[in-house]
Amino acid sequence: MSFARKRWADFAAITSTSHMRPAPHSILPHELVDMASYRSADRLADSKDVLEVCVAYAFDNLIYDENGRPLHVDKATYEKTPRVLRVNKFTKAYRKDAAIWLHQSMADVVVDAALYLRRKYGWTSIIYDGLRTVDGAYNVYSQMSEEDIASGIFAAPGSSAHNKGMAADVVMFDETGKLVEMGGNFDHLDMRTNSRTCTDLPQEALENRIKREIAYQHAALLNGRLFAPLRSEFWDERFPENSEDNWRVLDSLARCMGKTLLSDKDEAARRSPKGSPEREAFIKSWEQLDYEAFTAVWHKLFSNDEIRSVFDLAQHVPLPPDSSTVIYHGDFNPLYDRELVASGKHITDNRQD
Repeated sequence: MSFARKRWADFAAITSTSHMRPAPHSILPHELVDMASYRSADRLADSKDVLEVCVAYAFDNLIYDENGRPLHVDKATYEKTPRVLRVNKFTKAYRKDAAIWLHQSMADVVVDAALYLRRKYGWTSIIYDGLRTVDGAYNVYSQMSEEDIASGIFAAPGSSAHNKGMAADVVMFDETGKLVEMGGNFDHLDMRTNSRTCTDLPQEALENRIKREIAYQHAALLNGRLFAPLRSEFWDERFPENSEDNWRVLDSLARCMGKTLLSDKDEAARRSPKGSPEREAFIKSWEQLDYEAFTAVWHKLFSNDEIRSVFDLAQHVPLPPDSSTVIYHGDFNPLYDRELVASGKHITDNRQD
């Protein structure tokens, strides 16, 4: 069967259908902050910024150097470089002067996680992508191979927390400037080993993945948020979509604490075909946790003293967070460049319309 690629018209007016509020909110331009400078005074450690910015999809001449860092090269060198070593494995999708924007709530988590990782391990973080407008996502989608679309490495336009500035793609470098071993770099192409549940990796990589996940959970809880890092991509950090994602929050916390949330039977049921008895059983058990039920499971699985110890949280930090401070990205509509042009925060040339 041939692949039917959707047209721009299919994505041109998407609104959130996964919201829990009576209606999804529109994100206003002033709620987006530039990650090159946000909280710049806080980010300095020993006169060096703990967080660097590289707008991956604004370039088609970046490769990874011998330390795994982004490096601009000439066209001939780029064309000879294997795809796996290219930073942007898809297409130039953003303006060359595009910034990385995040919703301020997400930006605070990213900054606080970077500060934690520097304080604990001496690591520096690089953020490669944040807000990916629907237009920007479509620029990539429209030129991706069928194999890449099928792999799930890139979300469909309008369907991602990236489209709201509520997800960030981040990797870390050690004190010597070398990529911290985590089994791959940003946009690594092996989706099997990209998964946070993959155990077929060197012990160092497994331990480093947990260190970063602890850092992001620390930062989220510190800010009164729940966090549901993307399971399938170890570099993708994000808020949960809605209450159906509450189990993913518990799953991440448990993983950080050396525990397993889902049994093998649960995992099999989760992967079962939609509408099957097994899949319906998983939904009933795990995807129907309202905040009260989520809190009950939290207290059943974890002691708050244990949480505070593992995630380095002071006594004044509410555990679990108060429901009034939790953010679900499904409560917000995806952003289009047309909504950002007046503020100068658009990331593409906005030519789709």
